Amino acid sequence: MIPRSFEIGPLTLHLYGLVIALSILAGWALAKNRAHLYKIPKSLFDEPMLLTPLILGLIGARLYHVLDLWSHYSQNPSEILKIANGGLGIWGGLFGILVGFVLIAKIKKVKILSLLDLIAPSLMLSQSIGRFGNFINQEAFGPPTTLPWGVYIEPANRPIQYMEFSRFHPTFFYEAALDLLFFFILLYLSKPSSSHSLPSSSRTRGSRFSIWSSISLRPFLTVSVVERSRMTIEKTLGLNLKVPGQTFALYLILYAIGRFTVEFVRIDTWTISQIKVAQILAAVTILIGIFTFFRRIRPLDSSA
Repeated sequence: MIPRSFEIGPLTLHLYGLVIALSILAGWALAKNRAHLYKIPKSLFDEPMLLTPLILGLIGARLYHVLDLWSHYSQNPSEILKIANGGLGIWGGLFGILVGFVLIAKIKKVKILSLLDLIAPSLMLSQSIGRFGNFINQEAFGPPTTLPWGVYIEPANRPIQYMEFSRFHPTFFYEAALDLLFFFILLYLSKPSSSHSLPSSSRTRGSRFSIWSSISLRPFLTVSVVERSRMTIEKTLGLNLKVPGQTFALYLILYAIGRFTVEFVRIDTWTISQIKVAQILAAVTILIGIFTFFRRIRPLDSSA
């Protein structure tokens, strides 16, 4: 198994923390690279204020996890702050992150919907990478399985009722794969409207598709191929993310659908009266996403 930590001199580095740091760095780099598409200055992503969503996200994620396992933490309060051991609830983290970015938009006088559209693909990418932390900590897995891709779980991390089993569904990889797929879908479909994109006179052929250079795909795809693919998907699915707020709304819908589905094979999540809290939150998020998506379309329809 992959060691959870290793030492460099007097320092002890936890791989879980490194994975989370890598996921944050990847999301930050992508958002900074694409900021000009939404008329948001890149310098915003170099300001100390950007720590606000990060701090609030970590607080929210840990709070959600602690509430989930309150029966344990109420008896072991000294472990509440031991984040290196794992235990970050994504729903609480997302809430904290969104509150942080809304505050930044208010303070820096940036359009909130433009900022949320910008960070939507970054959030999806960060969530995909972050799930590998669950693999390192051997948490957030599913029931026992004999499938060839089942992962070995050490006895100390197995639920009591499954102690005789050794391999379990890697639900963290399932969600990581779905998030990565949704990440590419968002990149394909997101194209800022004139209300929050650069003026056409200042937009170059290369900058229009800089979303691909930001993830090093441009060398393998011509602009015409990328554009035709995006237009085909838009036409097939009836999606055209040109209205501010729609990219973020689609992010909410896609992530919530993925999480709702994966929850069917999770055995360690928070339940109330046998109902999974994560699925309730996912269902509510889907409805909010759908409402937001079509509400943002309405002004276009009325002006046609």
